[in-house]
Amino acid sequence: MIAELQLATAARDISNAGLIGTLAMLAEASECGARVDLNSIPKPYNVDFSKWIKMFPGYGFILAVDPEHAGKVQALFQKEQITAQVIGELTEDPNIVLHSEEETAVLFNWSRESLVVGDYGG
Repeated sequence: MIAELQLATAARDISNAGLIGTLAMLAEASECGARVDLNSIPKPYNVDFSKWIKMFPGYGFILAVDPEHAGKVQALFQKEQITAQVIGELTEDPNIVLHSEEETAVLFNWSRESLVVGDYGG
């Protein structure tokens, strides 16, 4: 339904790379960066956060959605009793930046490294 309504510009299922690694692969393939607010990532209360963002959850998706469509997409997931949360934004710079409260760190910089081998026309 999200695709039919053209509410997302890109999507990827969370792979063995975990949530952050999968987001990094989506961003690299899209030739963009991302800024992720670690505090906004939903997680089960009884799971260690550092393990949660690295694990393969078995079911999960990363979607690139224009801000004006975010509420509609979240409502579609909620209708199916699935948690959906905005966790950051895609950026034009080549970095994957993680931030939490006062701390910020660059995880990947596409001008110096690559997760995915291939030429995306850049």
